[in-house]
Amino acid sequence: MFSEDEYYAEFKKVRNRFRKFQYHELIKGCFRCLHAPTQSTPELLQRYPWLVLLFVKWLLIDDDYPSRSGKVASENDLEELLQRSYNLIDETRMPNEYDHPTLFFRSLAYQQLPYQFDFGYRHLARQSILFAGLDDNHLIKTKFKEVTDVSVQDFLELSWILIFRFIKNAETTRLSTRSFGNLKGEYSPEVVKKYLNTVSVPIAEARRLLKKADDKKRKSIEHYEFTPFVNFPLLQINSEYLVTEKHVLYRSMEHFIYDRLRQWDAEKFMRKFGALFERYVKHSIEESGVKFSTETQIRKELGEQGNQIDFIIHENEANVFIEAKGVEMNYPGRVTHSVSFLKDKTSPSVFKAIRQAHDIIHKLEQTPQCRIPSKKNNYLFVVTYKAFNLHNGRSYYDILAQEKMDEIYREYNSCPVISPENMYFITIDELDYVCAMVRKGGISISKMIDIAKEADKKPETRKFEFIQHLLNMSKTLETPHYLVKEKERMLAKLKFI
Repeated sequence: MFSEDEYYAEFKKVRNRFRKFQYHELIKGCFRCLHAPTQSTPELLQRYPWLVLLFVKWLLIDDDYPSRSGKVASENDLEELLQRSYNLIDETRMPNEYDHPTLFFRSLAYQQLPYQFDFGYRHLARQSILFAGLDDNHLIKTKFKEVTDVSVQDFLELSWILIFRFIKNAETTRLSTRSFGNLKGEYSPEVVKKYLNTVSVPIAEARRLLKKADDKKRKSIEHYEFTPFVNFPLLQINSEYLVTEKHVLYRSMEHFIYDRLRQWDAEKFMRKFGALFERYVKHSIEESGVKFSTETQIRKELGEQGNQIDFIIHENEANVFIEAKGVEMNYPGRVTHSVSFLKDKTSPSVFKAIRQAHDIIHKLEQTPQCRIPSKKNNYLFVVTYKAFNLHNGRSYYDILAQEKMDEIYREYNSCPVISPENMYFITIDELDYVCAMVRKGGISISKMIDIAKEADKKPETRKFEFIQHLLNMSKTLETPHYLVKEKERMLAKLKFI
């Protein structure tokens, strides 16, 4: 049976072993392992990069750091230490010790999925659409500049260049200001230096930041964390910048502005971001060419009282309700084994969206003169900025909210409801792909959900992410034209690369 105390006792054996060696040499060896060329994603995953970065974290926060008096570790020594660290997985919770099997798979997804796909340019284009066009006195722009000493526009443009430099030379592991040397006509060396300082820290500062966030006792859920190096994917070493791991760099750049401002003040940032996110969702829906109603139009038809919904997409035989929630789930919520803990993390936002949709369905049924049509078939997308890894309403119902959702179904048993199978929790990235598929023609959103829910009935065809269903439907997914256009606009400006 799992015990945190037993896990910690086994961890101490690993710690006592690595304390015999010089920490800096061990860290160098870890980065050699992370940077060694691979031929495929499976080969990369077989190196357990999440574990190697966890081991680096353990070294940096250890009380004996930097321990220069120890032995210089050989490659065999390092391999043995990493294997001992990996074996600690035997002391973590087994799948049957999670309250529900899905919670175990959520933990694995959070740990491993970030290393399974390359950089998505659409994420930088989306950040540009969301943030670059804001007024100069907008809180998001002013606070980002205050926190980083780099403007939003400069950050995005230099991020394109950083990623381009890195992808152009797949063997790159270190960068310097010279990597941006031909940009002097556009960006001063001071701006480039400030940018690199924004996405990096000296190794001593990395230690300070890691220790600040640490509670001084190792816990088993560390094995399922996505590395904290995502907050500073480059390490300053003398005059150069070491890339911790390329996928960590990619994931950091894809959401950097959002993440950094949430670190500054999540509540104040989200008060501003919510409206921006909803506006972006509206733009995505508009570009799909579907007929839809906005919250303003819904209020006008149904009144100001009670719950509202952001958008309703009107199809021939169905209404698809869309609720934009620009939130994200924190690390403990992503890797928890506990249903009750996950309930606390999801109920305020997710359940509210379900309640909102049903309140509107009820009002439509009670308002026959309303110009917004009531439909027998109803669907719901809850759209978040980052993945909640809740997948669909059936999982949510079975694991977290059966009692609460049954209350809704009893309350509104006289009118159509949204069955759990007709609900999906998707990211903004997935919504963009959905809308691009609709724009291309040949399939409606309700049809996509029908196909997905049919596949999800069987364990052998069930998917973890909605995008996997989309890939089965289309094989190749087209990036929405507005993200392509924004990418091309920025690259045209940076044609001197």
